[in-house]
Amino acid sequence: MGGDTFFLTSGRLRAPGFAFAQRPLKSLLGGLSLTNTVAVHLRDNGDVVLVDTGFSEAIFAEPSKTLGIAQARVLGVTRGDYSIARQLEHLGIPRSRVTTVVATHLHRDHISGVVDFPNAELVCSARELESFRSRRSAAYEPRDLERSGRLRPVSLSGSPSYGFPCSLDLMKDGSVVLLDAPGHT
Repeated sequence: MGGDTFFLTSGRLRAPGFAFAQRPLKSLLGGLSLTNTVAVHLRDNGDVVLVDTGFSEAIFAEPSKTLGIAQARVLGVTRGDYSIARQLEHLGIPRSRVTTVVATHLHRDHISGVVDFPNAELVCSARELESFRSRRSAAYEPRDLERSGRLRPVSLSGSPSYGFPCSLDLMKDGSVVLLDAPGHT
């Protein structure tokens, strides 16, 4: 169960208040500022595991071009923020060492940066992938990842862990345990 874990942030985005508010509060909330936080786990063997990636370098470089003008404005993605890939490189960790990205869910603000890590497979809950496929969404297109051969859906059917009904010990050493917490998508 070796290795070190630390956290990085991948910019801030502005979410419209109506996306989170109940009817009585709609008029009170103008918007929320959200920070994308990414967990970085350095394994003893030198590999790096990320939990989410935040936005991609391309989105930070040209938010309006990659997201579309309307979505870039609504989300308030800040141009010039640093992607997780660039932040890791500034810390002396080459992007080639990232071998696994665990997606908490398949929204663009959480996993579009996976394209910046060419050696990484994207691990996500099979239930999350199925739920995501069944809806039209402007968030992220899992077919792009499926075509790349880097998407690995997993079943979280292991024993209860940390108070959650199901889990999966991804690395088989207790260092990265996935917990079944559906609901956002």
